[in-house]
Amino acid sequence: MRIAERNVQRARTYGVGSAIGSALRMNAAVVGGQQAVELLSEAVTVLGTTPAAYEHARALVDYGAALRRVGRLMEATEQLHQGMEAAVVCNADGLVSQARHELNASGLRPGRPLGTERNALSRAEYRVAELTVKGLTPSQIAERLEVPVSLIQRRLAAVHRKTGTDVEGLAAALDLPVDRPTDAPEEA
Repeated sequence: MRIAERNVQRARTYGVGSAIGSALRMNAAVVGGQQAVELLSEAVTVLGTTPAAYEHARALVDYGAALRRVGRLMEATEQLHQGMEAAVVCNADGLVSQARHELNASGLRPGRPLGTERNALSRAEYRVAELTVKGLTPSQIAERLEVPVSLIQRRLAAVHRKTGTDVEGLAAALDLPVDRPTDAPEEA
């Protein structure tokens, strides 16, 4: 345990967000319980500000699992869905499977629709959904809205969770027109 704590201290000394977040996540694996929840919460926050998308996804899934183990199922579900979506973006199939396993362990079926109404989404989530349907990637959306990519990924995860669909089914679920750019010239 002391080694894990020293790794966190060293990472903080050098100030690299991805190293700090990873060290916090590894320390949480050693301590368990409520202390793990606190460490993983910080890891998710720190890693969400870095370009380390895979490490952020791992921290989200680990955080969700830790929340589930201490009985905080609603929060666990949110973190696990976000982690699963982030893992999909990273093409991390093993991490997606781990998130699904944790969701199953909490008594939920991953991908279960939680509502398809437009009103279920916040204004920010709906805007991200609109831009996604238009064919923009999370990076392009983040650039356009001038926010971190991790925030767009979290909003997109919430959209998918609330609508019970993936990118391909998003337009139909929200009754949005598919407005992808074409190369055809406009007629005058």
